Amino acid sequence: MNLYAKIDKLFLSQRDPFTGNKEKKLKKEIFNSLTRFHNKNCQLYKNILKHMKYRKNKNYDVSNLPFLPTNIFKSFDFLSVKKKDIIKVIKSSGTTSKKFSKIFLDKRNSQDQIKVLSILYSNAINTKRRLPMLIIDTERTIKDRNSFSARTAAINGFSIFCNEICFALNDDMSINYERVQNFLNKYQKEKKIIFGFTGIIWKYFCNNSNLQKKKYNFSDAIILHGGGWKKLINQGITNEIFKIKLKKNFKISKVINYYGMVEQTGSIFFECPHCHNFVSSIFSDIIIRDKNLKDLGSNKVGVIQLLSVLPTSYPGHNILTEDVGIIVKKKHPKCKHGGAKMFKVIGRLEKSEIRGCSDAIV
Repeated sequence: MNLYAKIDKLFLSQRDPFTGNKEKKLKKEIFNSLTRFHNKNCQLYKNILKHMKYRKNKNYDVSNLPFLPTNIFKSFDFLSVKKKDIIKVIKSSGTTSKKFSKIFLDKRNSQDQIKVLSILYSNAINTKRRLPMLIIDTERTIKDRNSFSARTAAINGFSIFCNEICFALNDDMSINYERVQNFLNKYQKEKKIIFGFTGIIWKYFCNNSNLQKKKYNFSDAIILHGGGWKKLINQGITNEIFKIKLKKNFKISKVINYYGMVEQTGSIFFECPHCHNFVSSIFSDIIIRDKNLKDLGSNKVGVIQLLSVLPTSYPGHNILTEDVGIIVKKKHPKCKHGGAKMFKVIGRLEKSEIRGCSDAIV
């Protein structure tokens, strides 16, 4: 069975994306197949693995497979398919550097991202119905559909699951009150999504006194947000404070945080509504490592390593991030995520760059 057939089998294996250990064997096969595939088709990756003494005929445990640091995508262009087959290039830059990651997607990789995002999104929102979405961003963010940022990718990705989208901000990042009012009038007493990057929602939505004075009715809305936590945490704004503010100012009680990065677009982690931990799926995995790169297992703080079955056009299936986190064993009694791994993101490694997904504008 070739690599793509194995991935297709995983798509068809379960309706529940949080079956945990039930797909452990198949995921191990896929991660090994992905490593062999990229070793064969990407010369740069092959050169790196050669120095790691990788043996292509060995069937490794997932924790022993070679991984790449996310920063390496800022220095080199990794492709495992022909350049003529690339249909999208996603970019993410750091605010303290002119370098940016470039992630190359072919048609297959892009389609797989949409499939997985659709499964995870509908599970998090708890509906398969298309809902209207108010985007706390400006329309100019999505203008270039061939080469775009992580913000663009996120907006484009989530908006395809909605029956209508409305951009709440003008080009100068001010609120377009008339547009917001028209959106709310059209979807009175209907469930709706408010989407945006965390820092942007905080600055231009949460703290907008005019929105509060106008007393718009957002009570039927679900806030979906991710990224941009670095500066907020430095200001003493936690996830809990973020939620409290939205509840107090706009009576929004359902707020869903998600975690992900441009190097593994599509394979993201949504927050459990009960314990507020991030949840891995059958399409992803997480490992926590110490400063010597030893696997720490559960309940110990370390550097987050992410694995995803999606990256086939580039070797981004196994990456070491600059984020610090912990895999949590104890779960809330209402959690319904089977044997899926659950984790918290605590912060960033010291001296690491602030990621540029949204911080550059906040």
